[in-house]
Amino acid sequence: MLIRGCVISADRYISSLNNIENIDVNNIIDQILSGEIKGVPIKPPNYDNNRYNLQLDIVNSIKENTTIIKAPAGLGKTLIGILWSQKTKGKVVWVCPRNVVADTVYKNITKEIEALGLSCTIELFRTGSRQNFIGPDRPEFCSDIIVTNIDTVMSPMVKNNVAGRLFTLYGANVVLDEFHEFVSDSPLFAAFVTYMRARHRVSSSKTLLLSATPSLIQVLWDTADKKTQIIPNENEHCSAAHQGTYEICFKDSFPSNPVKGSVLICNAVSSAQDNFKKGYTHLIHHRYTDRDRQVIQENIYNSFEKHKKGVENGESLSAALVVQAAMDISFRELFDSVSSPESTLQRIGRVDRWGTFQNLSPKINFFDMSSDKSEKGAINVTYDLKLQKLWVAFLKEKLNNISHINLNHLYKIYNKFNETYKKEILCYLIKKYQYGINGKNGNEFLGLVSFNPIKILGAETIKKNKISCKNLRSPDGSYFYTVALNTEKNKW
Repeated sequence: MLIRGCVISADRYISSLNNIENIDVNNIIDQILSGEIKGVPIKPPNYDNNRYNLQLDIVNSIKENTTIIKAPAGLGKTLIGILWSQKTKGKVVWVCPRNVVADTVYKNITKEIEALGLSCTIELFRTGSRQNFIGPDRPEFCSDIIVTNIDTVMSPMVKNNVAGRLFTLYGANVVLDEFHEFVSDSPLFAAFVTYMRARHRVSSSKTLLLSATPSLIQVLWDTADKKTQIIPNENEHCSAAHQGTYEICFKDSFPSNPVKGSVLICNAVSSAQDNFKKGYTHLIHHRYTDRDRQVIQENIYNSFEKHKKGVENGESLSAALVVQAAMDISFRELFDSVSSPESTLQRIGRVDRWGTFQNLSPKINFFDMSSDKSEKGAINVTYDLKLQKLWVAFLKEKLNNISHINLNHLYKIYNKFNETYKKEILCYLIKKYQYGINGKNGNEFLGLVSFNPIKILGAETIKKNKISCKNLRSPDGSYFYTVALNTEKNKW
């Protein structure tokens, strides 16, 4: 795969030149992979000294080319990624699981770069083109920091029209943000594991993986003699950003009415929509158009971002999965329809995120809605029903007779679950990877193998399995209807 990337990228680059005499290969490589965050980072006066020093210590402790940072929610993973990028030099591709996360990360990076007194070019690249840009103009996908989604990084593996980016994607330094969300039974996850195997085992490029809930994914690319560095270690997390406590409660069902200053996070979009009708102030899920989602997201930030007044004003949010990662928002109370350990800990990161609501007695409510048809279906798609049952039972056992708890204790429970059920979790991850490679239920057309550019399917097979809009994330395709707009009457 690496050889293919080098050959295709070299061919595309040479074909773009008018004169191919006296070519300096090293100079070409430097041009493709060059990038720099200029300046010396200076801690802003409003940043917490202890947290900033911890972030510096984390970056300075990175010794290997592939490193996972187990940083609790609110610790400042984006700042850690920037400090690492500035230290390692070279172009950085910052990869996010979804567009909404990429939008948030781009916003946070630009804010942190300015606050630290640094300078570089930054671009937001998604849906096939540059969406936003800071700094002197450069060609697309050539900035010092390129914020994009996992689809953009994986698609050159199977799409020849963008295969010219392969060398950049293998050779540049890469930050994989909230990478735990990549886990699925789609070819996209299998492609990600393949990509990581190439980077970790063969390439000398540096990879930083950021997540509060990394699960045990590294086993899919580690070898006996080449292990991923995990900071602080496999069974512990970095210390939480604050030591505030949360009241803990187990509920039997969705709340009958919204609680002021609270967020309800469901696993199914329909559940979030149904609960919103009970009187929640805001609603967010992933099925909006990009334009509508950005407006809704901005309204949520204006209410629940740091120093905003949404909680004080009694506003509330009904949300699906989209809210549980990378959104720097904070609530007084959380209602969690429990799915996976990863989703639970991510959602907890949205309640008293910065320790500023301790005077309001922050509270976490857990409830198991796996008997609900919509929630059960969503859990089965995004996680595993058997593991979900184990996690619910484990939570109840570990939190029995505990009325209040802090973040460090919650992350200890998460790590203990991974340790206790390591075999089951590994089987789950391997099963997801195998589905992504070979397709579910033996349907090869739904697996990564069907995307391989050198594989030729018979005409009969192609005709039988013809699917529109097939991609790595949705191998079974997607369908949509179009309607004509009467421009004269402005009616559909």
